[in-house]
Amino acid sequence: MYAWVKDVCLTLGAAEADLVPFEKYAAAAEATGERILTAFLERMTSQWFDEITLEQVARDAGVTLQTVIRRFGGKAQLLE
Repeated sequence: MYAWVKDVCLTLGAAEADLVPFEKYAAAAEATGERILTAFLERMTSQWFDEITLEQVARDAGVTLQTVIRRFGGKAQLLE
């Protein structure tokens, strides 16, 4: 997902070793997104879409509401 950023950094002269923390961050961000989507889909199996709140999804995923909103924007975007 973030491969293009790595390519740009390398093109601008960053050393490969300097990008290791970024790759760890990118992997963690990807895992967070997956947890949020999983929590939302699990809620969809037992509740109507209109009954699900982003607060519930955030709590189930172990993240803050702000993280869900920053990552996806809203419930409708979780379906995309």
